[in-house]
Amino acid sequence: MADVEEYQDSGAVKGRIQLVEAAIDDILNNALTAKLHVPAVETSAHNEPELIDSQLFNELWVLNECFKEAKIALDNKDIVVLHNLFERFRPKMEKFNESYPNTLLYIDMSQKLDEYSQGYKTLLKNSYQKIVEINFDSLNGGYFKFDKHAVSDADAISELYSNWKTTITEVGQFIDLLIDSKVSDVLVKDESLVFVPGVPASVPEFTKCLQTMLEYIDTHAPNNLREAIPNRYGAHITSQILLKTIPRLYPEDINQVSDFQEKSLACLLPLKSKLIELNWMKENHAFDDFIKNFPSSWSEKRRLKYLGDLRSLYTNNTPITEESRRKLISIPSVSTKTYKFAGLEDSSNPSGPSGSSGSSKPSEPSEPVEPEEPAEDTADEWEWNEDEDEDEDEAEDEKKDNDNEIVKENEEEKQEQKAETVVESSAIDESSSSLKNNEDNGSVVNLYGEYVKELGFSEKDPFFTLYRAITPLSYTNSSSNLWIFSDTLYFLQHINQEIPDLKEFANSNLSEYVKQNVQEFQYDLLPHAMGDKNLTGADNIINRVLAIAHEANDEGGEELREFVVCQLIELVAFYIINEVEGKRDIAADESSQLAELIKKLESLAVVVKDVNTSVPSWNKFQMLGQILASNLANIGLLFEQNMLLDFSPQELTSLIESLFVDSARRNKLTNEILQH
Repeated sequence: MADVEEYQDSGAVKGRIQLVEAAIDDILNNALTAKLHVPAVETSAHNEPELIDSQLFNELWVLNECFKEAKIALDNKDIVVLHNLFERFRPKMEKFNESYPNTLLYIDMSQKLDEYSQGYKTLLKNSYQKIVEINFDSLNGGYFKFDKHAVSDADAISELYSNWKTTITEVGQFIDLLIDSKVSDVLVKDESLVFVPGVPASVPEFTKCLQTMLEYIDTHAPNNLREAIPNRYGAHITSQILLKTIPRLYPEDINQVSDFQEKSLACLLPLKSKLIELNWMKENHAFDDFIKNFPSSWSEKRRLKYLGDLRSLYTNNTPITEESRRKLISIPSVSTKTYKFAGLEDSSNPSGPSGSSGSSKPSEPSEPVEPEEPAEDTADEWEWNEDEDEDEDEAEDEKKDNDNEIVKENEEEKQEQKAETVVESSAIDESSSSLKNNEDNGSVVNLYGEYVKELGFSEKDPFFTLYRAITPLSYTNSSSNLWIFSDTLYFLQHINQEIPDLKEFANSNLSEYVKQNVQEFQYDLLPHAMGDKNLTGADNIINRVLAIAHEANDEGGEELREFVVCQLIELVAFYIINEVEGKRDIAADESSQLAELIKKLESLAVVVKDVNTSVPSWNKFQMLGQILASNLANIGLLFEQNMLLDFSPQELTSLIESLFVDSARRNKLTNEILQH
């Protein structure tokens, strides 16, 4: 076992692979000519060893040639050849290991195969992206036209299926790209999606658009995958649709949330019926919970949307164009939400909050600064109005027509200000910032303009957009939002000194960090999971996931942590599913051990918020554990209840045949599955 662990190191494995390949070449070149052509007389005991040796050399030769062919195909970026190789190579390698057990040789071949597989996946990803860019982005939204579909979309999908012979997993990646590239385009271009208080008619057009998208995918999928796609990815894609689209419909004013919930969200119910009809969503999906619990998640979802928009400018190395600056910075201000400001003390910062001195006295502007032009109280209108000037004019006219209502709102606002508590947050160098309401003294600071100018930030500063996104949270009813607001002020004050290169900072946290940890996790821990009988391998995996989650949270916050942990859990689930499905015979004691292993690893679900949505293989992983712990009758019951839709008929029957001996009951169940 110590030898096995020694060769888990990637450098040692690479060197070992080279030695093994060289040794195989030498053995084959020197011995095959002599041994493969020896006349085989099966009845002769004298020649039996020659037959065994010849078979061994034959299989080694085939495996070695597969490696060479894979390397050539990878160098030539030939996706079709690589796909066909991987379809037949893994079973050959498993069979060879069963016939001629050699732990070190098997590990070497597995690592080499994983290396080629990674290159294959990279080629696939690049090809998917290319198809999306060439065939979809140039259609100018034609993919989602209500009455007709663009032909080039169907041609691209047809080419993807027929030429690359994609598996169901790869189809899911492609569909995710469709959603990312097209749903977002519709949201940007469709002005009817702007939330209008009390006007639910803005949502049905959006519902119709999504229905068209689902019908399109269902219509153009090949017959053999038409059911597999929604069964495998329906719930995941439905959740992605909600996450990517509904936030754009959110009202900005918390007082309008109940109105939005009762009227606008109710218009999404026809979409639910359509999703159920197309088998993309089950009756007990989280759709209803989303509508029911909308008020509690409104503030957090909205904040994450803005932070995601901001981060994408850096992770994608996207230049901050005038259009993006208009969307992220020049949003209608909340300048009428003013507060009595008692001061921001920071004795350790030489520049101080006002950028002039390190005095601990409350910061007061030396000269009263008039706001450029007070904006109307239109906190419910943000960047999703395509024509902001027109919206502002309409808001101004509305204000003139509703003076009494605005006066009433201002009185309510004053009452809210009296009820606000002092928010204090301590920072690294014991600096503190506080928001206080003071009716008698202190300078009136405009949170949109004057205060940020005192900190020395230009309105063109990218991180000023983060400040603009989070500021409205300061006057919601949740106390946690006040802490977020206070933390943001401190973050704004120190960001330029602590993070000199923003692009390098984002890339190091969102690219290199993830890449290094996932590779280390994959090479060092996953090989132990299947062979460890005392379940310490599962404990190691869980501890490693928790350690990486803690590191990711420290490096990039909760959002990065969720992203990294979901990738790790998907690796674990996919690895174990793949290993179990590759076994041809699973004994009863081994089945119990595997079920116990999966049950132990299911504790990883608590590490992320919504494991069923974030980890595509999780449901299949759980069902695999139930199958391993069940008898034929229970498996048949699970199948009748449509609980095993993540498994293809072939996968399910192969798994049953590896778990149970040949019998009439087993044959009856497998026939029912194949005929269903």
